[in-house]
Amino acid sequence: GKIMQIELKSPPELIPHLKTVLDAWPGDRRQLMLSAFEPENIAGAARAFPDLPRIWLTDLVQWFGRFPEAAAVAGQVKRIGGTGVSFLATEAATAGFVRQLHKAGLRVVCWGVNPDELGLRMAALGVDAMTSNHAVALRRKYRQ
Repeated sequence: GKIMQIELKSPPELIPHLKTVLDAWPGDRRQLMLSAFEPENIAGAARAFPDLPRIWLTDLVQWFGRFPEAAAVAGQVKRIGGTGVSFLATEAATAGFVRQLHKAGLRVVCWGVNPDELGLRMAALGVDAMTSNHAVALRRKYRQ
């Protein structure tokens, strides 16, 4: 019941090789998700894997020069063929920002969730998932 996120760190030219491997994989493809920082890799994955979620990894402030409006993020994700965004967790994000991304049909993830208080805040905003190296408070609150 878990999802395996495969981060594409190689040049887009290697995506056909990954396609060969994943097309032969006997598992449930609904458990796979692709991610990449490079827009070219998301675009290549969109062509090779139209059936898989494709998450653009980014530091929104670094990419846009400031924390952007949700519409700008949604436009960028859709332009490169993504189905979601995973952004560096920040106090600048709001529940409205996350809601607007969801309304645009995107999966919303955040990474770099340190310290625990930031993770708890991101969870309260309604993100779908997050990546953290230290999630003691999150586990305590959400693990049943």
